[in-house]
Amino acid sequence: MVGDRVWERLPTATREQRRAEGHTLDAELRTLSEPLFDPERIRIPVLVGRGGHARPHHRRAVRELAASLPHGQLVEIPDAGHGAHLSHPGEVADLIRRAAHLAPHGPH
Repeated sequence: MVGDRVWERLPTATREQRRAEGHTLDAELRTLSEPLFDPERIRIPVLVGRGGHARPHHRRAVRELAASLPHGQLVEIPDAGHGAHLSHPGEVADLIRRAAHLAPHGPH
């Protein structure tokens, strides 16, 4: 999303291209109102991660997702934002290794 000031500075061709994408974007947004999956059917442990400096709506969504999973566990990388995989790749790799060890047939 861009504000009016930025929108007006875009070249005409770019604005026309963005407007042409409107139907696809509208269709994608409509699908977000439908449940993507049934969390109760996820029977394996799931680590759901977030950065401690992520925006409030990201933090809330991750908390709600972890709570909805029967074996969900919220994990946080305190100094990271939403792009923790970019800013804290080592910590994210540690979480992936931790998740692999939780998997029923993962490394032990």
